[in-house]
Amino acid sequence: MRQNWTDQQYRDEESRRRFLKEITALTGWTVVTGATAFQGPVEAIAGDKANADKGFGGIKGRILLDGEVPERKEVDLSAAPLNGEDLKWFRSMGPILNEDWVVDPKTHAVRWVYVWLIPEDKKGSLSPHESLAALNSQEKVVPIDQEPTGYVPHAVAIREGQSILMRNQGPVAHVFNLQGFSNPSKNVAMPPGTEIPVAGLVAERAAIKISCPPHPWERMSLRVFDNPYFAVTNAEGEFEFKMVPSGPCRLIVWHETLGFHGGREGRYGSLVNVEGAAVTDLGEIKIKTQTA
Repeated sequence: MRQNWTDQQYRDEESRRRFLKEITALTGWTVVTGATAFQGPVEAIAGDKANADKGFGGIKGRILLDGEVPERKEVDLSAAPLNGEDLKWFRSMGPILNEDWVVDPKTHAVRWVYVWLIPEDKKGSLSPHESLAALNSQEKVVPIDQEPTGYVPHAVAIREGQSILMRNQGPVAHVFNLQGFSNPSKNVAMPPGTEIPVAGLVAERAAIKISCPPHPWERMSLRVFDNPYFAVTNAEGEFEFKMVPSGPCRLIVWHETLGFHGGREGRYGSLVNVEGAAVTDLGEIKIKTQTA
C-alpha cells in the first residue's frame, strides 16, 4: 500500500528520521516526502560492502518516462545556409535527431536528466566525504565535442573547480555561445581545429545554455554545482551518488525540456533519508513530458 506523506506532518528532524526507518523496516518501502513524492520497492536499502562508514551512504535510482515516448524527429538542415561540403559533413553520421527527449522506446528510460542533492535545511550544507573533497587531475577538465550529430555529451554537470573544453575537431566552422547568469556569457568563433577552455565557472541555480547560432539545432545544457552530489542519467536512465552524508537530504530532478519534476514545487526536491554504510535504491522515478 502506498501512502503520501507531507513534510509538515513530521517537522521534528529526529521524529522524521525514526518514522522513515520504522516504515522502511515494517513495509519494505523507502518513503520519500515532499512536493514530488515517490516510492520505490524494498530492495531499497541494502548493505554496501564497499563502505563501512555509517556516517555516509549511497543513493541510486532510475528515471523513466510515464506515458507515450515522443518521436525523435529528424533535424531539417535547410534551416541554415550550408555549402555542399558542410552539408556532407553534417550527414556523415546519418540523420541528426532532435534531442528534446531521448527515451528508450522499450524501457522508457530517459537519458540526459539532471539529478542532484541539496541539504534538508536551506541553511545547512552537504559536507562531502574526504574521498570526494578534492578533484583529481583527471576530473578537472571535461571535454565537449561538436560532432555532426551535435554536442557530445548533450548534457554536462560539473562542480566548482572543474572546467570545460569546447572542441571543434571537424572541418566545419562553428560559434561557441554560452548564456549564463552568475557566469559571464560568451560568443566566440570556432574555426576548424579550435579548442576553447572555459575555467572559473561558479555554481548556478539555473542551467547554462550552450549553442551554435549558425546551426540552431546544436544546443546543450550545462549545470555547475558547489558539491559532488549530482548526476546526469545514462542511456538506461540510471543515476547514483556515493558517500552521501547519512540522514535526511533532498533530491531534485530536472530535465531541459520538462524543467523540474513536480513543477515549481519540484525546485525544493523530495525528502530522502540516507542510511549509513548502505545503498538506498529509490527504484523507478517516473516523469511526464509535461508538468501537471
